[in-house]
Amino acid sequence: MIKQAHSFQKMDDMRITINIGDHVMEEVMAVSHSQTKTAAVNEALKDWVRLQKLQRLRELRGRLNWEGDLRELRNLEMDTEYDEGLKRLPISLT
Repeated sequence: MIKQAHSFQKMDDMRITINIGDHVMEEVMAVSHSQTKTAAVNEALKDWVRLQKLQRLRELRGRLNWEGDLRELRNLEMDTEYDEGLKRLPISLT
């Protein structure tokens, strides 16, 4: 039976080997203020995914039909009344 050495990785982490240019890695670590290369790469990937999602939202501009009262939406309290308030707003995504 082979015993695994002590591991600091979480169960949902994926271990991979990639080649990243030294200059790029140094820049990512500097910009992100990360202590480790792993943290820097994780943060960079999360940021990239977030930017891709934002780009997809931008591409929807002008394609959705929304009807509602922005003033009412902005004034909704973030408590138990929030969900009920959303049900009252006439929103159409066609």
